[in-house]
Amino acid sequence: NERYTISKSRIEELKSKIEGLGNVLEEKRCFEMLVKAYSNNKLKLNAANSVLKALETELNALAPLVFPEPVKFELTTNKQGISAVAHFKAKKPADIYTLSGAESNCFRLLFALAILVFVPPERRPNFMILDEPESNCGDSVRKHMINEFLPKLQSVVPNIFWITPLDTDMFGNAQKWTVIKQGGKSKLEIR
Repeated sequence: NERYTISKSRIEELKSKIEGLGNVLEEKRCFEMLVKAYSNNKLKLNAANSVLKALETELNALAPLVFPEPVKFELTTNKQGISAVAHFKAKKPADIYTLSGAESNCFRLLFALAILVFVPPERRPNFMILDEPESNCGDSVRKHMINEFLPKLQSVVPNIFWITPLDTDMFGNAQKWTVIKQGGKSKLEIR
């Protein structure tokens, strides 16, 4: 009988401990779920997505300054990196790596401006050198970039050096520096 009493009291003691473990086990499951949802990689991916969505919003707001035709960009992240897709109105969606030469040039300009908007004004560069940014672009796209994009870029970066082999008056009364090569020597002409 004494054994029975000890066993019964031990059983009651163990039952009360097991009942307490139910809450502990539930807390453990909840903790494991939170660890999985907010793991180091998951937190980094969420932070990257947040920044990427802000950049996507800026790209789409500024796109009409560079692209004459309507385009919408979609940026996403995954464990392998970043995916960027361009949705042109008249074409099917295309990864930005498959854009034409002119479209790629336009995207690079757009991306540079979109990134600069996130840099505090006191930390932005005060000049930018663009080496043939209109390369592969037709006259209408080139005019569009100069009339729409260039003024916006100059509002963010005041001194723009646009290097072009074209003899053009599209820049209006902006100062023009021309390098003239004669007899193996280069001369700078400022107008």
